[in-house]
Amino acid sequence: MSTQERNKGALRRWYDDMWGKCNAELVPEIAGPKYFRHDLTGANNLMTSGQYRDIVRIGVANEKVTDFTYFLIAEGDYVASLGRYILTKGRQWDWVQLFRLENAAMAETWLPAMGGTDILAYPQPHTVWTGTELPPAPP
Repeated sequence: MSTQERNKGALRRWYDDMWGKCNAELVPEIAGPKYFRHDLTGANNLMTSGQYRDIVRIGVANEKVTDFTYFLIAEGDYVASLGRYILTKGRQWDWVQLFRLENAAMAETWLPAMGGTDILAYPQPHTVWTGTELPPAPP
């Protein structure tokens, strides 16, 4: 299996099993022991995967997914994602994100673009996607 296939597999688990099932407990299994997050606020935070699990847990507690679509592109140790995520309480996150992986574990991410309806996404009417912006997943 190529590096790109292994890395895309890790990100599919990240999206399908962790975000898709609102299961923050999987974060330490998918992210490396140290996770460096560059987020849309401009913050650069190096944290343990356990600390990141605790942050994610807050966002998905008592939620279920009603609609979820994403697309991945991999090159070497980098995987880019484009996606749309809607939760039961009408919260919507739309994003463009880049990950760097080490040994098929997430080590670093850049999340410079996020829209949607959720307060964490800096909501504005023009930042909500309909899902048609995402290309179909390759076979």
